[in-house]
Amino acid sequence: MGLRHVVANQNNRGPLGGRPPQQLTAAEIEVVTCLIAADRALATRHRLIDDLGDLCERHGWARIIVELELMVYGQDGALSHLPLEAGMTSAAVIERLGSKLAFSSKRRARRVLLPGRPCPVCSELRSNIILCVLAPHCYERARIANEFTLTRWWLDQTERNWRAHVCPICAKEDAAGHEQYLCRRHLAARLRQADCERRSIVGYLEGMREELVELTRTYLLCRTVADPDAAASTSFAALGWLHGWDFPLALAGTTGARSLQETL
Repeated sequence: MGLRHVVANQNNRGPLGGRPPQQLTAAEIEVVTCLIAADRALATRHRLIDDLGDLCERHGWARIIVELELMVYGQDGALSHLPLEAGMTSAAVIERLGSKLAFSSKRRARRVLLPGRPCPVCSELRSNIILCVLAPHCYERARIANEFTLTRWWLDQTERNWRAHVCPICAKEDAAGHEQYLCRRHLAARLRQADCERRSIVGYLEGMREELVELTRTYLLCRTVADPDAAASTSFAALGWLHGWDFPLALAGTTGARSLQETL
């Protein structure tokens, strides 16, 4: 927990320092943790790509919170807490959606962009009565996750990179001429109103997917990441496109945080 200790002692809150209005419950944390574990099982991955594409905004971001706050990769330090699983899965979901979008009619494109089924985490929470009785350590895990210590730190650390990808409608800005940056939900709404240039949108998604694949390939082969900041910021960009930007915009802020290498 060395990195968490360093980050927490930087008073990393920023001018938008209030937490999102709803904290994650212990049951949500456990279901999302199981989802991440299942994502690693190649036998179920094809189905999971569809399921993960249907995550609601809350649980899409919960996935990256659980990974950043509760999962550790390798040695403590720059690579110990990174959204690697979220980045790899987001690349697969974006590839599938981008391919469908490229060859769909305008009417079909709207259906491609909108989730086709209920959020799998929401469905599990409604149907699994066992989640009403959790072990004490589950509540401790939820307490740690809801501090958002490392999530907030990485958002602040990489804001200069992911800020350029923020959906202008999520940021309450003029979206004219910036359709390629619209998140999935707002792009679907825009397609109802006008005929967007889908070629630039598909090209933007393909570029993001290629960058995610390249940034995570080195980790899969060598268990190291050459550019942790790029891996985190591109994963945030992918999650923002898939699940909207309300959560990171509420949590992040300019803090003048030092680079990770300087703090360790």
